[in-house]
Amino acid sequence: MEPVRIERVRPLRDLLATEADDAWNQVQSWCAASRRLVEIFDCPRIDGEATLLATQVTTRSPMGAVALHCGGIQIDRGWLRFLGAGSVRMGGGLREWNESLGGRRLEPPIGDALVVAYDALGGWFALNGGRWAERPGGVHYLTPDAGGWQSLDVGYSGLLEWSLSDAVDPFYEGQRWTGWQTDVANLGPDQAISIYPALGFEASPLADRSRMPVPVAELWAFHQEIAQQINDLPEGAEIEFRVEK
Repeated sequence: MEPVRIERVRPLRDLLATEADDAWNQVQSWCAASRRLVEIFDCPRIDGEATLLATQVTTRSPMGAVALHCGGIQIDRGWLRFLGAGSVRMGGGLREWNESLGGRRLEPPIGDALVVAYDALGGWFALNGGRWAERPGGVHYLTPDAGGWQSLDVGYSGLLEWSLSDAVDPFYEGQRWTGWQTDVANLGPDQAISIYPALGFEASPLADRSRMPVPVAELWAFHQEIAQQINDLPEGAEIEFRVEK
């Protein structure tokens, strides 16, 4: 019989850094210095403490600080959303989006990784907890163009700093359209933009494609299913993309 392992859950007091050591000061400094539009959503203290306890990350780290001190961080009118304790404007937080923290079971399940952010196209950012061979604690990105999960070779702090920098623009080159700012600003909590024909399937301009707000959880399943279906196809293979009602 396998021995039973009982992992110690650290109490809240062990996760709270002193004011001088709290990484929230650094997070706020990064946000204030950014040239991008950044919104930090408030949350009740009780929600922040519950989220911090669930993550078991100290506030000496930016992730722990975000979990405790805010409902979430929205960048570029909501093009990027970092999960915190959750809020009315932001939608669900770290607990709601991760089964391991007491939230819903995503389909397909994430397993041995922690979802920490997503973008307006339904691309997701997750910390590697053993799901992938590369870099434990590193960030992987679920691309919205059927590319599947890709390693970004950064950790949580690096992801947050990158999201606040000008490096975001070349990363999303070709995936934004005239007026995207307004479309993104009109998204509701837990929503993203569904594009048809989907990214990665044809070269027509995004401005000419159908775009509509949908629950981002729908895109979670859709983007992984499409990536799985084309995973074994040879390069250059022709694909007929159909949506069945």
